[in-house]
Amino acid sequence: MAKNVCYYTLSDLFYALFTAEEGDPAIQGIGKCNREMYFKLFYPKELYDKYISKSKSNLTWFFNNDYKNKAVKRTLIEMLEKDSNSMIQEVHRKCREILWPSAGHASFDSVKLLQILSCVKISGSINASCKIIDKDNTGKLQSCKLLSYYEIDASSALARMILTLSVLPDASEEVVGRLWEAGSIKKEKERQTDEELFRYYQLIDQEGKKEEAFHGYAELIPSVKKITQEWESKLYVRVATMLVRGEGHHADAKKAMEYFKASLSDMNPESYYLYSHQLNGKEALKNLQKAADLLYPLALRELGNAYYFSGERLDCQKDMTLARECYQKGSVYEGETGAYCAYMLGRIHEENSDTQEALEMYRHAAEKGSHEAYERLLQLKWESYDPKDHQKQTTEKKYDWINGLTGANRSFIRSLSDTKRATVLVDTADQEFGNWFEKTYKKEEYIEIILLSEDEKKNMDDCISVIRFLYRYAKINGDSLIDHVKIYVAGQHDTLTVLLDNLFVSMRPFYLQVYVCDMHEDAAADLFTKAPLFIPCMEHPDHKTIRMNIIGNSNIILSLIRHAIRLPLPSDADMEIHAFSQKAEDMEKRFYDECPGIQLASPMIKRVQPVFHQTSHTDILRTVRTLRLERLSGINKKDIDETIIDGNYYVICTEDDMENIRIGCALRRELLKTSSDFDRTPFIAVYTRDEISSILASSMQEGTVIQMPNQFSRYDLFPFGSYGMYASELLRNNVLENRAYAIHSFYNPEDTQKTYFARSFNRDSSKAEAESLIYRLFQTGICPDDWHEYGNAKTEKQLAVQYTAWLQKENHLMQAAEWEHDRWNAMMLTYGWEQASVSRVSSYVQQGNPGHQMNLAKLHPFICEWEALRSGKLTEEIRDIVNGLYPEKTVYNPVEFDQKSVQETERIINGSFPEE
Repeated sequence: MAKNVCYYTLSDLFYALFTAEEGDPAIQGIGKCNREMYFKLFYPKELYDKYISKSKSNLTWFFNNDYKNKAVKRTLIEMLEKDSNSMIQEVHRKCREILWPSAGHASFDSVKLLQILSCVKISGSINASCKIIDKDNTGKLQSCKLLSYYEIDASSALARMILTLSVLPDASEEVVGRLWEAGSIKKEKERQTDEELFRYYQLIDQEGKKEEAFHGYAELIPSVKKITQEWESKLYVRVATMLVRGEGHHADAKKAMEYFKASLSDMNPESYYLYSHQLNGKEALKNLQKAADLLYPLALRELGNAYYFSGERLDCQKDMTLARECYQKGSVYEGETGAYCAYMLGRIHEENSDTQEALEMYRHAAEKGSHEAYERLLQLKWESYDPKDHQKQTTEKKYDWINGLTGANRSFIRSLSDTKRATVLVDTADQEFGNWFEKTYKKEEYIEIILLSEDEKKNMDDCISVIRFLYRYAKINGDSLIDHVKIYVAGQHDTLTVLLDNLFVSMRPFYLQVYVCDMHEDAAADLFTKAPLFIPCMEHPDHKTIRMNIIGNSNIILSLIRHAIRLPLPSDADMEIHAFSQKAEDMEKRFYDECPGIQLASPMIKRVQPVFHQTSHTDILRTVRTLRLERLSGINKKDIDETIIDGNYYVICTEDDMENIRIGCALRRELLKTSSDFDRTPFIAVYTRDEISSILASSMQEGTVIQMPNQFSRYDLFPFGSYGMYASELLRNNVLENRAYAIHSFYNPEDTQKTYFARSFNRDSSKAEAESLIYRLFQTGICPDDWHEYGNAKTEKQLAVQYTAWLQKENHLMQAAEWEHDRWNAMMLTYGWEQASVSRVSSYVQQGNPGHQMNLAKLHPFICEWEALRSGKLTEEIRDIVNGLYPEKTVYNPVEFDQKSVQETERIINGSFPEE
């Protein structure tokens, strides 16, 4: 690079970073972008959302530092003045994700990056030395003139350089100083003692200003000659921890070890505890023992676990006496650690048949907040009950208890054909249900409670009332009821599942078979399993893009989008989802509120991002007609509206059944006329809740000449979503439900029934995989000649046999596992989960979260690209983090799980159809 090269503007900088004149660019993996894309890549979403909808000239002026660029620059300066730390952290995070994607491999040439940054022309009056260090710690690079007095890594330098170019020359010296953290602490430090400064930096650290805190800590360390006070040891520990996690500085394991070793002091037991985590074998055990001798609670817990479970990392043998001593000392502390130690003491007593002592310790642990202890207390009270006694179901007497005659209840009642069933209709589930149940129920009888009325609030209230009564009944009578009572309740899936999960947690170990019937969710699943999204690929193998166009204003649109994103497609096919609605803006906001990971996940993770178009269905038909006429006239405009005419999988879903049929018919007419050969007949589905409307839609035709080709006589509309889904036999013998249960039994073979019904996520995730099975087969090219064959037991079983044979061929098992992981990624994102980096896992495990995933925040480290899992490195890192504190926890190998899952396909499909 020529010495006289200078970059004055953001356009100059981004051109240099991403466009190589010779060889590769400094930053790889992004490709050529326009200004709008760079703006989205590097700047906060709040800023992007504000200006992307306005004139593109704003960005052009801004990137070229034109005098007209005041709007964007002024907003940036205001944001920095209001909260500079958040702004810097957000831009730094984006730079870090670009330079070091989630796979962990650097995507930039550090020498080229340094050369480019050193050529940025900022201002002659601002001039201080800064060194850039690469993250893999291969050594310091040459100095360049920037704006800082400390060393920073490449992503931090890039973030600050971008922000500095963004606000100069209009920003004040104070704002620029904030960017480079050359602030007041340095000026004031002579007036404060080192301990006072340490306390101050701790506050900065707690506020989330990690870089500022780190460099403050680092300036204090040289003044500590020998640790003589507790705060000095804590200073070394905190710096070492930040270097391990890469907080406020690039990760540096070697330097971290030096600081951990220097931190060791009896005044700070935590120093021995954390140092032991960086070691293995006898040396790790020695330091952990030292922390335990100093009565550090976490060390007592971990050492107890090591002796109880036989700790491999610590190279120690099982010793129940030593384990008991550790747990005994740890149980006196308050909080989660004390509760855990008390619970483990209870387990040891129970294993030694000291039931009374075990109960006492479980009560002690439960009072401290241990859910495991509380559950074990309840289980011991119920130990006289053997569930096996109730597994044999007799069919001598069956009862259906139904809360009214509206909604899907009507379909259920109309479909009852078993004369041995006794049907009870009521309006409310309060005291009336309890009186009826106590008079009627005998242990050999089987009861279904149908709460599918139109009033969702009534269904929910009735459901809670019924469950509470059955819980009290079961406790008094020693009958779990699990195999003799089923509850079907209609309502919004998200609301009901959260409510039921919390209800059963408070009632543990009691639970029931409760099935949430959400019309929108069930209709979407029904559509995509009976009429798969890959119909266009089956009918036209040369089509490589599946374009689903959804038209209407019903909230089912969001369910359709989520289900479609979860489904795997052929590796050589693309998928587009377009939603056309008068409520498109609100739908888009709600979708990304519920599924933030769809936008935020790494670009390497495969998923479809839907496009929402604000329009009415009347305008849509007018647009189709206009485009059709233009094309027939030889005009072929490239316009966003063309997506509506180029679809090959249409779904019509307004709030009115007859309106859906009308739009479907009109759309068929218009699309048929777009081709001179009259062969444009894409798949069209219509949402029809009423069963009569459903029958009408499926039989719509024009003309009386039977010999006419299909496209000239039939509208060929596919109805879905009818209340008929809830007919009695379909509820009891639901193929998807059977498959979901079989899938869950594979993941939880020992306690399948309880884990399936006691936590809704288990059922939901298994059901999502059940929906995907026919798509899994189609990925390999295995499918029937006609898509109408899906749902036929004989056909699907034959396809499953072919799939098993396909898996036996070389490399096919690993390929199928990779596809399954891609599907799982998309499913998790649609359920609201987000990626968790290794450092975030380490952080929330250290804070007391016992699993590799964090359920409340919906964070999971295995939402990642396949290559990150295939090497096994990521899995090992996560396992080490979790088992360091929770050796009893199992961190599964996702690659092995995905392989075993696809191998189970034939068994699951064969067992999911009811016996004839």
